[in-house]
Amino acid sequence: MTGVSSVSMQNVVLVENQSGDGGAVYVNGGSIVISGSIVANNVSTGDGGGLNCLGCSATLVHNDAWGNSPDNYHGLADPTGSNGNLSVDPEFLDTSDPDPQQWDLHLATGSPLIGVGDPAVFNPDGSQSDMGLYGGPDAEYRDLDWDGYHEWWLPGAYDAVTSPGMDCDDRDEMVYPGSGC
Repeated sequence: MTGVSSVSMQNVVLVENQSGDGGAVYVNGGSIVISGSIVANNVSTGDGGGLNCLGCSATLVHNDAWGNSPDNYHGLADPTGSNGNLSVDPEFLDTSDPDPQQWDLHLATGSPLIGVGDPAVFNPDGSQSDMGLYGGPDAEYRDLDWDGYHEWWLPGAYDAVTSPGMDCDDRDEMVYPGSGC
């Protein structure tokens, strides 16, 4: 079966993946649109540690591709420096645990990716979108452990005073406001 597909991603994080070609994303034909996303520290044993785009059409706006090996892009011109695309350390809060499910991919307070996403997209507080998972209009609506409390999404430490009702540990359904937050 042959076919051409289109993929669109907004405010995603693709970090520390490994593959033969296209460590984070491999597209062969078709088209891809990526906006407000972070593609960091992915590894390919072939081409395109970050994005390998073979015979495809790519629209990349307000993204960060950083530290991918052997390269950030393959099969297309490097868009860094145009259309809001960057190549800087995202400065995640914590990726030190050997288990990626325990990483905190919020942006640190001083991250260069805060407020530099698509200028037409806003965070729930009305500010210009941050790049990555915790930016954009749906940032405050993530509930990873399905306990009914939205995940703490602002950069920095959890603050129950300024954000009551948000979940300080959205990986554990037994921890929520009123039970330890």
